[in-house]
Amino acid sequence: MKRRLLKGALLLTVAAIAAGIYLQLERKESDIGSLQAAHKVANQPVYDGQHEREMLKVALEKSPSHTPVLLRLAEIESEDGHLQESAGHLRKVLQADPGNPEANLELGKVLFQLGDIHGAIEHTGGILHTHPTYEDALYNMGAIYANIGNKRDAMTYLKRLVALNSNSENAKKAQLMLTRLETNNP
Repeated sequence: MKRRLLKGALLLTVAAIAAGIYLQLERKESDIGSLQAAHKVANQPVYDGQHEREMLKVALEKSPSHTPVLLRLAEIESEDGHLQESAGHLRKVLQADPGNPEANLELGKVLFQLGDIHGAIEHTGGILHTHPTYEDALYNMGAIYANIGNKRDAMTYLKRLVALNSNSENAKKAQLMLTRLETNNP
């Protein structure tokens, strides 16, 4: 499987809030975070995200619809909390390639963070029409539904994920989430 520039799977951070379960939506540690850590250990200058952003913008001037550049810019903007800018880059990718699973997955995450639950479900769930075994989309759908209090649909997606490959990292997190959903009856 090709290496993904964006890994939009959501990390499971479960905290009890009031009578329900809240799953904080976050991105897995990127290669950039690993690169920063390696530079610190090697006593080298730390990775400069602003420099990368400027280089990517120059590349976009030459090729405005270059998917890898747009995906990386979206990731940087999202990491910096600029969710609208991130969504804009992702929408540009989807204009050229509407079925791009990585862009749809990341846009679903960003839209969820912006409070657009319908958009998050539409983009994340849409992946499953063409890629029904896409683990990250199954996990994210389960997390979205759990966050909005729809326990039944959350469990449906999470059980599908666990049934696919119970040994994957996403399936292990899904199993933990299922256990918490089953034991936490508001």
